[in-house]
Amino acid sequence: MEGRELEEFALSGHPYGRLTGVSLAVHAIPDAFLVLHTGVGCKYKGAGQYCLHDLARPSHHREGYTEVTDLALIKGSASRIPIYVRSWYKKRKPSLMAVVSSTFLEMAGEDFVKAVSDAQETVGCPVAYIPAPGFDGDLYDGYAALTMEVIKRIPFKTTEPKRGRVAVVGYPFDRYELDHAGNLQQLRYMLESLGLEMGPVLLSGRPYAELMEAASCEGIVALPYSRGYVKELASLTGRTVAATDLPIGGRGTFRWLRDVAEAFKVPKPVLDAAIARQWEYGKPQMDVFRNYARPRLGTRRPVIFADTPLAAGLTSLLLELGQPPIVVGLRDRSLGGARAFREALARTGLSAPDDLEVVECPSLDLARSKVLALSQADRLAMVLCSHAELLCLRGLGEQVKIPIIEIGFPSMTYHVLYPTPFYGIAGALAGAQRIMNIIPIVLRLGA
Repeated sequence: MEGRELEEFALSGHPYGRLTGVSLAVHAIPDAFLVLHTGVGCKYKGAGQYCLHDLARPSHHREGYTEVTDLALIKGSASRIPIYVRSWYKKRKPSLMAVVSSTFLEMAGEDFVKAVSDAQETVGCPVAYIPAPGFDGDLYDGYAALTMEVIKRIPFKTTEPKRGRVAVVGYPFDRYELDHAGNLQQLRYMLESLGLEMGPVLLSGRPYAELMEAASCEGIVALPYSRGYVKELASLTGRTVAATDLPIGGRGTFRWLRDVAEAFKVPKPVLDAAIARQWEYGKPQMDVFRNYARPRLGTRRPVIFADTPLAAGLTSLLLELGQPPIVVGLRDRSLGGARAFREALARTGLSAPDDLEVVECPSLDLARSKVLALSQADRLAMVLCSHAELLCLRGLGEQVKIPIIEIGFPSMTYHVLYPTPFYGIAGALAGAQRIMNIIPIVLRLGA
């Protein structure tokens, strides 16, 4: 078989399915609980890895399972759902419960929707059923599915909106560490600089009741992780929806501010003043970085492995910092791929380098081979990637050392004790700082 055909069967750098995404979304609502209607092997696929990704909040205590056995499968497993929903509700008293299935049970053809509906009648909170066959969708699909279940329960149609108040949807909250606290602070600051008030962010580590307060918002800012349902938001909520890219890097941040200002009719002088303040704060420091990095890194260039919106944002930032990436691997299957990546980058006013290689869903083997080739040719500056690629690249051997900046999900060696955003101008400077810190390592390894 040809190499590309073999690549289809290689171990993926993004092996996370819908189940993991639902589990991650439940973790982002502190008073939610997840019931796994799955087999033994699926019990803690979602929560287990969060124990190392999120040091701030334990993940393993907010989900349970229905203990499906071979006998239950033969006789019919749906009857177990109401029993375990009631049992876990009695133990935990959550404000929201989700029930997720798995492939082999979905193929049995039972009516799990009715079983969950029956269960909801017997407990004091909403219960959402989310199918999660392993062959369909990815982490971001599962996260979006749970987010939509929350949105459908927000009383938009019966609540009078407050002028100037906006909610944010599609935020990929994956841990309670302070990188996310920093991002949320930046979103609030940017909205307030436009004269707007930030309402609830879905999802953001806030309780279910607070998320319901999004009903009081007159508008919604939809981040690109809401791609799968953004077209439904206006009709479902009756609110103005501003679809945006991520506010990463200077140009990405300013584009975000312009998109939000246009959607919510912010006066141009207010917008111009907001951008000027941010640029006055960030430009001198970004100039310092460029003057430091360019003569030291020379022709070496970064490599990125990240989900599509984050990859576009990081590429924009690196281009502004004078460090154009040479390879970008997109770690998702549902966020638009190479086309969405290039379109998001173009909206910032930047173009990808002519020799930039964009790879959709690269396997760990492909990621390893490309990074190794660049390293051996002394063309590699550093790799921005998740822990999955980090483990793969660190296994190259004692003779090959790869400078790595861990970012995205999962991150198991990079943790945050103080607000360290990657959104906004403050996030751009924090990113530049992380890159600056690793340049001496790049130089030492290249010596």
